[in-house]
Formats: sequence, C-alpha cells, structure tokens
Amino acid sequence: EREPQQIEAIAAASAGRYGWAYRMLSLPALLADREALLDLLAALPTYQLYEGMRQAEVLLDLAGRWFLDSYEPHTASRQTAETLMKKTQDYVLRTAMLQLVDQILSWWRDITVLQSVRGSNGLMNPDRLNRLRELAGIYDLQACRRALRWIDETRIHLRANANLRCTAELLMIKLISLSPAKA
Repeated sequence: EREPQQIEAIAAASAGRYGWAYRMLSLPALLADREALLDLLAALPTYQLYEGMRQAEVLLDLAGRWFLDSYEPHTASRQTAETLMKKTQDYVLRTAMLQLVDQILSWWRDITVLQSVRGSNGLMNPDRLNRLRELAGIYDLQACRRALRWIDETRIHLRANANLRCTAELLMIKLISLSPAKA
C-alpha cells in the first residue's frame, strides 16, 4: 500500500512516462532506491568537501542497484540485467547514472521553484516538501543556478564517455560546496 504523497511524487517525477511510473510503484526495491537517492541529496549540506568522493561512490553503487532493481526479481529479464552488469558495467552504470541525474535535477529544480514561487504546486518531489523548504532557505538562487548548470554538465560528460567515477566525484563535490557553510 502506497502513501498518497508517494503516489503523487511518482506521478510528478514520471513526467508523463507511464511505464516509468508503473515500474517505480510496482517494484519496491526501485522505490527504495529513489528514497535512498533523495536521502543522499537531502543530506548534502551536512557533508564536508572531503566526503564528496565517498558520496560519489554511494551514488555509483546506487546507480548499479537502480539498474538491477528496475527488473522484477527472479525473472529472465533480471538475469539478463545481471549478466549485462557483469559484462558491460561501465555502460550500464553510465545509463543508470543518467537516470539518477534526472532525479537529481528534479530535486534542485524543486528547491529553485520554492525559492522563486509562492506555494508548492508543481513540485516533482512533493513527498519531500518539508526538507525541500528547509533547503530553499539554505541555498540562494545563485547556488541553485550553479547546481542546475553542473547537473546539466554532468549529463553531457556522461554522454561524452568521460570517466564515470571522476564525473560522479566532481558532481558530488560541487554540490556539497554549494552549502553556505562550505563557501
């Protein structure tokens, strides 16, 4: 049984992609992966810059789980996914990272919306409204713009076949650096 806020959040995050929303709601492990990613993003202001590389490792591990958890356990599709992960790990992680980057973008978009507009209509992560409001009070609009630009650059680097680990590390270090306490 899903919470109404969770269903609303998945519907918003799906951006009209029915298959994505259905998979997210029907696969508890994938939903847990989304929660883990949002927890990571919510905690960014608490990390020190030197923790960026460790958080990038967490992000890459999450990308691997995200890919595998996108398939029903104990099915031929899941076995194929596991084989793909073993044989083409960089490609698989890069593909999954692009999906996670979309989720990261939605997080920072929500913070920006809460700074710019009264009310919380149109958020992509309404199930995290309280934390998003807190973060909108921590980051200024300039920091949000930088985050959105860096996230977009990360997407470009991933598609251009840049080193996956370095790309993830750079993103996490940059996002951690946005907290006013780190500036």
